[in-house]
Amino acid sequence: MKIYLRNIALFSVFVVGGHIAYYEAIGHQKNPWEIVAFDALLEEDVEVVYLGDSTTIDIDKEDSDTRNLPTMVNDELAGHYVAAHSFAAYHGEVFEGYCRRIAKAENKPEAVIIPISMRSFSPAWDSKPEWQFEKEKFILKYNSYWAEALLVPLSVFRFVDLVPVDQNSYEAMPVYFGEERAGIVGDYVNPIVDETDDEHFRKQFVLSYGYRLEKENRKLDALRNSAEHLNEAGVVPIFYIVPLDFESGERWVGQKFSDQLEHNVQSVIEQFELLGIEVLDLSATVGSDSFDYDWEVHEHIDEGGRRYVAEALSKKVRVALSKR
Repeated sequence: MKIYLRNIALFSVFVVGGHIAYYEAIGHQKNPWEIVAFDALLEEDVEVVYLGDSTTIDIDKEDSDTRNLPTMVNDELAGHYVAAHSFAAYHGEVFEGYCRRIAKAENKPEAVIIPISMRSFSPAWDSKPEWQFEKEKFILKYNSYWAEALLVPLSVFRFVDLVPVDQNSYEAMPVYFGEERAGIVGDYVNPIVDETDDEHFRKQFVLSYGYRLEKENRKLDALRNSAEHLNEAGVVPIFYIVPLDFESGERWVGQKFSDQLEHNVQSVIEQFELLGIEVLDLSATVGSDSFDYDWEVHEHIDEGGRRYVAEALSKKVRVALSKR
C-alpha cells in the first residue's frame, strides 16, 4: 500500500512538474486572450472601464452610425477615457472575476460600468454549455500564477470541472413561467416544423424572461460581489439594466409577461439598494422598433437605442465622477 501511494505521489509530482515546465515554455500563450487583453487595458491610464456582453458591441446591419455602445459613451464623456472590455455572453459571474482583478490591480479606474441583462438569469442563457466560461472564471477568481499554471492538471484530475453542464443536461432543464412549470429547455431551443411566428416568439419570450428571479441566485450574488469588490477598492460601480423588447413581450405573451418582468427587475433593484447602490433601470425604455430578431430573442439595439442608452449612462457616470 505504501509503495502504491508513493507511486501515485511521484506520478502526481511528475505530471504537475511537467505541466509547469510546459506552462513556462509556451503555456502563457494559451491563456484566454480576453484576460491577457484586460490586463493590458489596466496598464493604461483608464478612467472608466466598461465591462460588457454582446449588447454593448452588436451593430444592426441597417445602422448608419456604426459606433458601438462603449464608443458612444466615450464620445459623450468628452475629456474622460472610457475603455471597453466586452465579449459575447459574458454575465455576472464573469464580471465578478474582472472586478476582483480590478480591485487587486496597481492601476485602478475611477469607475466601472456593468450591464445587467435580465435574460442572463434565464435558462436560455444561465446553463448554456458554451456560455459557462469556467476556465476564465477560475483564472480570474484565483488571480495567480499557480491558478493559471495548474488549471490543466486540476481539470484532468477533476478537481476543476471546465464543462459543468453538457448539452443533454441543458436541454433537460425545466422552464418556468412565473411559478408554473412550462416544459424543458429542449422544447424551446429546438426548431419545430410549421411553428408560426406567434408561437415561436411567445415561447422565446417565456424562455428568456418568464422565470421568477429569487433573492438567492448565483448570478445576482456575483453582481453584488462585484459591487463589493469595487467599493472596497475605492472604485465606483455603475450598474444598469439593459433595455429589452418589453413591447413585443407583452404583445406575444400578454400582461403576465410584463408583471413577471417587473417582479424580476424589482428584485434586482432591491438587492442593490441594500448595498446603497442605485441601479439605472433601462429595461423598459427602448421601443420594439429598435430590436430586430431572426430567430432568437436578444437585447441588441439599433443606433437610436444605443444613443439613448449612451446618453443616460453618460449622465450617471458624469455625476459619479464629479463626487470623487
